[in-house]
Amino acid sequence: MVADTEHSPTHEQIDPDPLILAAIAAITGSIAASLAIVDKYKEWQNTPMKLRRRMRGDLEKIGDALGHLQADVGTLRQIISGSQMNTQSRRLVMGSGMMVNRDQFRRWDEATGDIMGRLKTIVKVTNRLDRDLAAFPADDGRAGVVGSLDDATRTLEQILEGYR
Repeated sequence: MVADTEHSPTHEQIDPDPLILAAIAAITGSIAASLAIVDKYKEWQNTPMKLRRRMRGDLEKIGDALGHLQADVGTLRQIISGSQMNTQSRRLVMGSGMMVNRDQFRRWDEATGDIMGRLKTIVKVTNRLDRDLAAFPADDGRAGVVGSLDDATRTLEQILEGYR
């Protein structure tokens, strides 16, 4: 809207309200369209076939991590068996006084760091699997994934059982 004012009889002034409203409407419309596209992408991303493929990859990651975890625990067992300890039992507890040389300590440090990283990976991947299982159709192979997770849990328990 154009209006003459008392302060400036020779200059016309424009009311900015309609322009601001049009700009806000355009921005709001583009945001709404973007959110709709993101929602459709999420729907497309979580089709049963894609979920199955992602879960299969996650199960492979868990299997790989468990295999490496078993090797790392084996390394720790070697170090413990080759160390000098102040106690008669070869059980590692606080205060047992395990003495190792520099090479054994380096291997111990690497193996324990790797174990912690692998356990973190396993937790992260199983949490993602848990989320994906909730979105997975109940009648579409869900039991196989749950069975694989149970197998992985038993394997992890077996690996760690000998370490205790």
